[in-house]
Amino acid sequence: MCVSAEDVRRAAYCAATLSCPAQACSRAPNGAPGYRRRWADTHAGHDCSQRAGGVPAHWSTAMFVNRILQGDCTRIVQLLPSSTVDLVITDPPYGVSYRDRDGRTVANDDCVERILGVFDHVYRIMRPDTLCVSFYGWQAIDAFFEAWRTAGFRPVGHLVWTKNYTSRSRYLHYRHEQAYLLAKGRPPLPQRPLDDVQPWVYSHNHWHPTEKAVQILRPLIATFSARDGIVFDPFAGSGSTLVAAASLGRRYLGVELDPQLCATIQARLAHSDEWRVAHA
Repeated sequence: MCVSAEDVRRAAYCAATLSCPAQACSRAPNGAPGYRRRWADTHAGHDCSQRAGGVPAHWSTAMFVNRILQGDCTRIVQLLPSSTVDLVITDPPYGVSYRDRDGRTVANDDCVERILGVFDHVYRIMRPDTLCVSFYGWQAIDAFFEAWRTAGFRPVGHLVWTKNYTSRSRYLHYRHEQAYLLAKGRPPLPQRPLDDVQPWVYSHNHWHPTEKAVQILRPLIATFSARDGIVFDPFAGSGSTLVAAASLGRRYLGVELDPQLCATIQARLAHSDEWRVAHA
């Protein structure tokens, strides 16, 4: 199911209103991101405890499970409950103004500083002692590391996927992709650790110019999350992370800016046999 950022605000507000004993809570807030301050002022003196980041503690996790939220992830993630997700796998823009052979581009790929602040809230909504896998652009590694460390993450591993083709040539032939394994707290070691060098599977970029294949994401999800856990991707793109999660019996949550890509994600999930089995 794909819902807009405004739908998220309304649903979350309704949940908060129903659990608040004061009739004064019935006046709905409007606008973002400043609405949460006005909401808190309206609820002053009432039993509406807040979690870190201004999110009401009584919001139900179920409101956000198996959903695709359409909008700006740097705003939407502020609306999500703390300590909710069990694993994050994401592929943010790299800050390289990428354009593929068909002229397709990646939104917000001109300035990573504009979007990397999202990791502050990604850290907040992760459960204690869990992991985040973040792909990154080596050209902007300083900005990525500053964002990760500022959020509280600790690097605990590095993954490389080797390609059997050259994706681009400059001073070197580019023949790999990479991601950092980032920890919140002290996650338990997996029973069967992955190799830190993995085979690459080409997605053919059917739906997105930098699309990751479901096949390379499934081992990450199988290793670093339990069945029925919640897997989150704040930069969902064409939805490969969500499809991989659903195929392994995990619940999922994704945020995507482009409404057309949200529709693509819905279609991919709906036409996945594994997804039907997982949700039977």
